[in-house]
Amino acid sequence: MFMTSPVMQTAKMHSVSPWLLSLGLVFSVASQLRLPGFPLGLGEVLLLLWLLTTLVAAQNWRNPALMGVLSLAVVGALLLSAGYFLTAYPAGQPRPPALHDTLAYIFCAVLAINYARLNDKYENSLPAMLLWVFLLSTLLAMVLGVIAKDWSGMDVMYFHTRWQHLSNNPNQFALLMLALPFLTLHLILRQYKKQNLLALTIIYLLALALGLYSQSDALALAWLGGGLVAALTLRGKPPKTFMPILAQHPSPHAKRIAALLIMLMVATSAWQWRDVATGIIMGAGAGAGAGAGAGACNKGLQRNLSIAPQNQIGIRLCLWRNGLVAIKYAPLTGFGGGAHSGIVVPFEGVEAHNSLIDWGTQTGLVGMAVLLAYLLWLLWQVARQRQYELVAMLLALYGFAMFGDYLRQPLFWIMPLLARELAVQSGVNNLELEHKK
Repeated sequence: MFMTSPVMQTAKMHSVSPWLLSLGLVFSVASQLRLPGFPLGLGEVLLLLWLLTTLVAAQNWRNPALMGVLSLAVVGALLLSAGYFLTAYPAGQPRPPALHDTLAYIFCAVLAINYARLNDKYENSLPAMLLWVFLLSTLLAMVLGVIAKDWSGMDVMYFHTRWQHLSNNPNQFALLMLALPFLTLHLILRQYKKQNLLALTIIYLLALALGLYSQSDALALAWLGGGLVAALTLRGKPPKTFMPILAQHPSPHAKRIAALLIMLMVATSAWQWRDVATGIIMGAGAGAGAGAGAGACNKGLQRNLSIAPQNQIGIRLCLWRNGLVAIKYAPLTGFGGGAHSGIVVPFEGVEAHNSLIDWGTQTGLVGMAVLLAYLLWLLWQVARQRQYELVAMLLALYGFAMFGDYLRQPLFWIMPLLARELAVQSGVNNLELEHKK
C-alpha cells in the first residue's frame, strides 16, 4: 500500500479544517453535551482538533488582526495576573475562584490567535458552513431533546417556556443565533450567484424563529438595532469617490428577498421587545432604578434572574452599578478572574452580566480601554468597506454582550474576526475588479 503524499494529506486537512471550526463554534454553546463537572464538551473537543489540523497551515504573521488580538491577549494576561496576585481583595470578602475564567480566556485567546494567523481563513466557505452546521445541530436537538428526551436526559425547553436548544440556558443559545441572520444576508447580497436563495431564506427563517423562541430580550434588542443598520445594504450604488467601492452588486431579486428578511427581523424583534420597552418607559419593574439610592437594590428583588422576570431590569441595574463600584476599588488592575459584582453590594460573587463591566472588574480601566479599542477597530475595519450587514452583525454582537459575560465564549472572539476578513476580502475583490476595467 502506498503512503499518502504530504501534499494530499495537507489538502485533506485543508478541506476538513473549516468544517471542524464550524462544528466547534456551533457546538461550543451545546453545554448539555458536556459530561457533568467536566469543562470540555463536543464543541471544545472539535475546536481542539481544529487547532491541531491547522498547526502546519500557511501563516500570515503580518495580519493587523493578529496584532490586535495578540495585544488584547497579552495586556489581558498581564492585568489578570496583576489583579489576582498583586491586588488585595476588600477586607472581609472572600475572593471568588478564578480558574474557570482563566482557562476559558486562555482557550478563547489561543483560538482567536490561531484563526488570525492563518493565511486562508475560509472566508468564502465558513459562513455557509456555519449555517449548515446550525441545521445539523437543530436536527440533533430535536432528536435528543424531543424524540429521545427520556433516554438522553436532555431538554430543548427551558422551564417549558423558552427554547434553549442544546445549551443549558436560552442566553447561550441566543449568542449562537445572533450572527446567523446577518451571515445569511451577507451570502444573499454578496455571494448570491453561488448560493441557493431558497435554502438561505429557509435557514434565515428557522434561525429567526428559534432565536425569538428563546425569548431573549437582549437578542431581540440586538436584532432590532442590527436590522435597522443592515437596511443600509439596500441603498443604491455607493459613490465612486469612496475607495474601495462596492463593485459587486446583488441582483434585484436577491435585494428584494434581503429587504423582506430584514423587515421581518425588525418587526418581529420590535414586537417581542415591546413589553420590556413599555416597562422601561412606564418605570414598571425598575425597583432598583438609577436614582433610587444606595439601598434600592435591597428592596423587593429576588436574587435569581430566571424566576424573577418582573425584576430583571432592576436586578441588572443593580449588578451593573455594583460592578462599577467594584472597579473603583482597583481601577488600574482589577481583581483578576472571577465574579466581583453583586445584587445588594459589590463582591457577592455574582457576575455583572455585562461583558465590559465584568472585564473591568477583572482588569481595571486599562483592560476596559484595550478591549474597547480592539472591538471598535474591528468595527471600523468592516465599516470602511461599507459591508453594512457585517457592521450590523458586529453592533448587534456588541450590544448583546452588554447583557451577559460572553468573553469566555469562542463565538465572541471568532465572529468579529470573521466579519473583518469577509469585509477586507470583499474590498480586495472590488479593487481587482476596478483594475480590470
